[in-house]
Amino acid sequence: MARWDPSLFERHSLFAPLLPFVSRFFGCAEFPSVAMIDQQLSALAGVNFVSQPQLTRKERRLAVPYDRAILSGIVPTREGSWHDFMNALVWAAFPKAKLAVHALQSRLIEQASAAGIVGRRTPAHDAVAVLDEGGVLLLHGAEASSAGNADTASALTLWATSESAEEPPLPLSALVFGHGVFESVAIEGPWPLVRAALLNVPAHQTVDERLAAWLESPQAPTGPKSLLPVSPARLTRLLATM
Repeated sequence: MARWDPSLFERHSLFAPLLPFVSRFFGCAEFPSVAMIDQQLSALAGVNFVSQPQLTRKERRLAVPYDRAILSGIVPTREGSWHDFMNALVWAAFPKAKLAVHALQSRLIEQASAAGIVGRRTPAHDAVAVLDEGGVLLLHGAEASSAGNADTASALTLWATSESAEEPPLPLSALVFGHGVFESVAIEGPWPLVRAALLNVPAHQTVDERLAAWLESPQAPTGPKSLLPVSPARLTRLLATM
C-alpha cells in the first residue's frame, strides 16, 4: 500500500487541474480505497472505478481488454496505487478527453487487427498512449493564427526541448494531462516520456471539450513525432511561471 500524503497536491503547481477533485480526499487518514474513489469521482468522471484483482498471465490473456472495459463504463483500478489514483483524478478533471483517448485507442487496435498487425502498437496508437501517460497540453489563444505554420512549430520544438529560459515563440499556458507524470511527482520516481499537444481553446469550449474534439478529428496525432517533446525541466519552469 502506497504512503498517503495529500499535502503534495498543494506543494506542486502541476497538480492545479486536479485540486478541485483531490480535495475531496484531504480528510483521509490513509490511502483512499477504490470504493471511496468510485464514490467520490464516478459521477464526475462518467465511469465507475472497480477494484482490479491480481491476475495470472493466463487470466490477463483471457481478460476483457482494458479499453473495451472502459468503453463499457468500468475503469479497473488497483488498491493503493498512485498511478491508478492519478488516473481517476484525471478522469474527473477531463472526462470527455479521457473517454476520447480510449475510444481512439480501441479504434486503432481494431484497425491494426484488420490490417494483420497484432501484438504491437501502430505509431498512432503509440502517440495516444504517450499522451495518456505523459501528455502535456500547451494552450494558446485563438488569435495566435501562426501556431500551425512550420516556422512556429519548429521554434516551439526548439523551445520545448531547450534547457534555457527563453520565452516561447507565442503566449502559452500549460496543463499536465498524463497521469504518469502526476504519479512520478507523487512517488519521486522517473518521469515517463513527456510529449505535448499544442491546442487553441476557443472561448466557447473548455479544455476538456477541446482536447476531446481534437482526438476525434483528423488532426489527432499520427505518431509520437506529431507531438512536441518537452523536457521535465522546461515543463517545471513553465508551470512555475503560471
